Amino acid sequence: MKILVVLPNFGGGGAERIHANLANKWVESGHEVIFCVLQKKGPLLSALDNKIKVLDLNCNRILFSLIPLIDAIKKTKPKVIVSAMWPLTTVSVFAKILSGSQSKIFLVEHIAYEKTLAKLLGHSLFLIGISKTISYLFANKVISVSRGVESSIRKITFLPNSKFKIIYNGIPIPKSVKNEKQKLFSTNKKVLLAAASFSDRKDFPTLIRALSILFSKGYTDLKLFILGDGPMRDEIKNIIKYLNMDRNVELLGYKSDIYKYMSSSDLFVHSSKVEGFALVIAEALSCGINVVSTDSPYGPSEILENGKFGNLVKVGDAEQMANAIIEKIVNPLDKETLKQHAKKFSIETCAKLYLEEFSQY
Repeated sequence: MKILVVLPNFGGGGAERIHANLANKWVESGHEVIFCVLQKKGPLLSALDNKIKVLDLNCNRILFSLIPLIDAIKKTKPKVIVSAMWPLTTVSVFAKILSGSQSKIFLVEHIAYEKTLAKLLGHSLFLIGISKTISYLFANKVISVSRGVESSIRKITFLPNSKFKIIYNGIPIPKSVKNEKQKLFSTNKKVLLAAASFSDRKDFPTLIRALSILFSKGYTDLKLFILGDGPMRDEIKNIIKYLNMDRNVELLGYKSDIYKYMSSSDLFVHSSKVEGFALVIAEALSCGINVVSTDSPYGPSEILENGKFGNLVKVGDAEQMANAIIEKIVNPLDKETLKQHAKKFSIETCAKLYLEEFSQY
């Protein structure tokens, strides 16, 4: 089966990572996979199997990608098109129709469409819903990465039930993980780890304020390390400095091997305002690392089963997050219990479910 995957680029976010991992698994299963990206750049480019081809549309804006994408579909003649990240999903549908292709198209939704996200995107939920309704009617399936994501899309669209399918994101389950705390972090303090793009949606300021609160209460045996990069890096550095947390927070940049950092930390903390799945939470659990996360719509509560496998706190509440961090450090859940729970989110299961869905059309 020839599968064309359409993405903006190979940035280090969770959505890009899941599609790179899925593509690698599909190639292992004997399928041909081609990526079609607006820009051939990003750290995950090097994570692709050598058998995977990459087409670069060389477009700076999604608005200008329609014609190049039509040409790419005509050239590759895929049996299946997988597109993610609106509004690229909408453009992909129209490109498929205008190309005259008989390909089946599957749209993957990675984020919950709530008022918070609409504000961050600069679009109203009404206009997003109209856009999705008009275009998604022509898709074979709209695949959501969590129940919450599907629910949010149902609320703003007028799509029939038959269009929807839920497939949880998958992660590579590490076979063995070593604790390299001294080598990676060079500290004897308890290591708090966070990992995400430096954007408003990920809300690192709340996490940094939570750490500041803990220090003010005398909990000084802690150090926060953040993996990732993005447009708000300078702003986050300024917040760290303003709160006098310079010696207690380190920004490590993007790291391709996130598992070795997770397995060497004492607690993983996730502060996002809005999510779809929160891949990093599942990755942390697979390393046996305890988790504190905001109860953001919607992925974290589904992965952590409403607090059974990690603490959930109110979005933007630094005080509550600080209390949860201490509670989890003092009373951690059993590592093997967390690892066993994470197996339900394996990339093998995820890849298989997608192929089963493709084969129905």
